Amino acid sequence: MRYPATAARIISLLTLSGVARRSPSHLASAFAPGISFAASYEYSTSSTSLFSIVDEVTAEMKTAMKAKDTTTLGTIRLMRSAFANAQIEEKTDALTDEQAINCLRKMAKMRQESIGMFKDGGAEDRAAAEQAELDVIGRWLPQLADEETTRSWVVEAIEGAGVAGDMSKMGMVMGALMKNHKAELDGKLAQKIVKEELSK
Repeated sequence: MRYPATAARIISLLTLSGVARRSPSHLASAFAPGISFAASYEYSTSSTSLFSIVDEVTAEMKTAMKAKDTTTLGTIRLMRSAFANAQIEEKTDALTDEQAINCLRKMAKMRQESIGMFKDGGAEDRAAAEQAELDVIGRWLPQLADEETTRSWVVEAIEGAGVAGDMSKMGMVMGALMKNHKAELDGKLAQKIVKEELSK
């Protein structure tokens, strides 16, 4: 059975914008009681998501325009520009989620560095503006692993490669970590822990 046009449109927009990240089925029951939401419409942040990160960002831009949210809108326009440049660099018509995340990580890193510089220079207003943009970008970035989780991955990688105590194999260990946990790994934290664990 199909949803009434209005209900289907609202559910679609809310799902695209990330409001219903785990599952939009509860939205369906609210707008169309008694109608089960199609399993194929399930949404998640995994690689099997129905909508890509680029699609989500585009949908959110429309929402920001309607809400006249200038901070979100301005940041998303910068994100879309970065995506377009990445497409040219990658020679592709559409970025994968991994490529989009890499692009957003670079944007986030730039703003984190700028925030520190502005705060050191006493430009708190500029730092706040950069933080606002960082917050918007962060909506589409997976959470990085904490120190405890990262250390467990490092230990596992060292043991798997059989290179305990061999500091010359740091590159090998980092390569294994990036291969298995790239989207969730804080590179600087990982390097610090790898050095600590290999020096034991």
